[in-house]
Amino acid sequence: MFQNEENLKEFVKQPRFYIEKPPQMPPNFRLAMLGPRGIGVKSQAEKLESLYGWRVIDFKQIVQDKLREIISMPVKLPNNITNEGPCMICMSESELNDIKEGKPIPSWKFLPWIMDFLNIPLRVKDPPPPEEDSETDAEWDEARLKQHKDKIKKKKKEADAKKKAEEDAAAAKADRATKRKEAVEQGLNLEELGLQDSEEEKIIEDVPIDWLVLQEREDGSLPDVDRFILIGFP
Repeated sequence: MFQNEENLKEFVKQPRFYIEKPPQMPPNFRLAMLGPRGIGVKSQAEKLESLYGWRVIDFKQIVQDKLREIISMPVKLPNNITNEGPCMICMSESELNDIKEGKPIPSWKFLPWIMDFLNIPLRVKDPPPPEEDSETDAEWDEARLKQHKDKIKKKKKEADAKKKAEEDAAAAKADRATKRKEAVEQGLNLEELGLQDSEEEKIIEDVPIDWLVLQEREDGSLPDVDRFILIGFP
């Protein structure tokens, strides 16, 4: 594959020159390799890794390993990034229940897990500023009226999601307290079970996966997300 017709013609004129000359690797790159099962995508990616040191990131394997880790936990920690209490980069209880029920989740939502695997710092995104509801205008056309109605529906959906997250957090705390009590009665090691925290611990919000975003540098710029080969992305 050539960048343009001129490069192709230059290669045809003297192919040996380009074949014998080691290719110049780009300083920054992100490469996605796609294809049906059995055509050798993973094998080719591993060859590139062996030749050039490009890191292979297997999207499907990372997601599967993370899900196994979450499901195997006696008590799922809140999906959050904070020093105020126990938490981890995972998914909300609601999203986990959706997976257990066989409901689909868009693949792009798991990208924060890939960033975490690459040791790229993340944070919980800032909540949107409150917007004042405006009355509908008799002169609005159909498109403007639909946009207004969609905005109201979106705000209601976000409010419902926040309420459910708070309810899930409260239920998770109650469930955690029950499990801690049972573990104490059975003489189990609370630290090994992840239940060693105080009953009065602060409730950490259990946020959805896509609330985790890149942590900006001190100058406000985003960290580099490059120098890897992504395979296994649906």
